[in-house]
Amino acid sequence: ATPSSTMRPHPPSDEVEVFGLRGVLQTHRGPAPIETHGYRRDDNGLVPVDEPRVYELLGQRLSAKAVKDYGAADRAREALREMGVDVFDSSRIWRVRGGTREFNARLTQLAQSRQLSACRAAYSAGEALADSRSHAILIDAHAACGDGQGARDALAAMSASGHQPQPAEYAAAVSAGDLLAARRLLGEAERELGGASGGGGGNIGWRVLANAFLRACVAGGGVDDAVALVQRLGSGAWAAASPDASTFEYVGLLCAQALRLDEATVFATRALGAPCRGRPSAHAAARVRVAVGRGS
Repeated sequence: ATPSSTMRPHPPSDEVEVFGLRGVLQTHRGPAPIETHGYRRDDNGLVPVDEPRVYELLGQRLSAKAVKDYGAADRAREALREMGVDVFDSSRIWRVRGGTREFNARLTQLAQSRQLSACRAAYSAGEALADSRSHAILIDAHAACGDGQGARDALAAMSASGHQPQPAEYAAAVSAGDLLAARRLLGEAERELGGASGGGGGNIGWRVLANAFLRACVAGGGVDDAVALVQRLGSGAWAAASPDASTFEYVGLLCAQALRLDEATVFATRALGAPCRGRPSAHAAARVRVAVGRGS
């Protein structure tokens, strides 16, 4: 008969005995498989979602329905809907709603709340869904947080992806930089967009860009840059751009600061008759006249 010491039953669990020595067998275990409850994802997979949480809620919903707790089942389904997940029980599949539209809505929400890091992370996660609007939102997010270099990098990335930045995107990048960077961006916009009939981007886009550049001139003391730009409005790349009261206010203030008082007075008069959004044009003219009075 075989000695009893060799007839011991195999120890439970991972404990083993080899040549009379007992120990625990160390095995490598990967992450536990996700219980799918018979469901599968049926979309392009581009929209990020917490899949383990999806399957967890699917399991909760099935368990609740099994015991006829329909309130709990409805709550689980509502939680899935809040995640953007639609469930199709007859086919045992689920899909994440959306695409580019929802992706842009999420980016906009983060940009408007100035959550720049979260906005950049969301963009990176869903970059395959990005369109020109997605790029514009990212540029705006950097600009709103004062990240001029980030705005310029995002503008360059937009061009590299095959999406042509418009005057509004250049304006956002200009607004977050210094005068030197603003000069470079303005020149780039004129080269890239000026070949379009009347300049691409329409009157409002070019006016927004002009005023963003003029604000950079005010901050950097670029009176000559400002006067030169106003003289270009209405021709060449700026053919579609018509100045408003703010345009004349900015350049008038610069002229007054530089003690070019006659020019400042002319711009104050032009501001008075120009269109103005959000406030009477007389306010813009008055500000220039006050600055002229201080300089005289």
